[in-house]
Amino acid sequence: MESHHHREETHIGALITLQDQAISNRDLNAAVENYQYDVKIFDVVGPLQQHGVSEVKARLTAWTGNFSEEPVRLTTHQLVVVAEESIAFSNCIKHISANLKNGNKLEGYWRETLCWEKLQGEWKIVASHSSVPFNATTGVAEVGLKL
Repeated sequence: MESHHHREETHIGALITLQDQAISNRDLNAAVENYQYDVKIFDVVGPLQQHGVSEVKARLTAWTGNFSEEPVRLTTHQLVVVAEESIAFSNCIKHISANLKNGNKLEGYWRETLCWEKLQGEWKIVASHSSVPFNATTGVAEVGLKL
């Protein structure tokens, strides 16, 4: 018999998959559906922190605005979800593959950790942290790492 926690973890995994699909399809309204209105964001690009779902949507609009009309592929790897009754976290490696309007290709991996809270029966992202490792000797981000 499947446990309640396992069902919740599976459900959150499905929400992440839908979010990846929404971004790949450039459906930004669907892409931000899982975020709580006052979410705290620590993104791979500046500023150091942002606050609110409107900031998430603005960031996604700017980012996807650089993509060419060709298909985009955003995928999640090594997903781990731990859920209790009303709080959960997920962490994973994200991968993006997209052609840019300037003719370059965006191909990269980053780490993502999400904090979830069950509010009025729905799982919502209340904190989001994305990062790439950096080289401690040079201080330069290691954006070329692959799985």
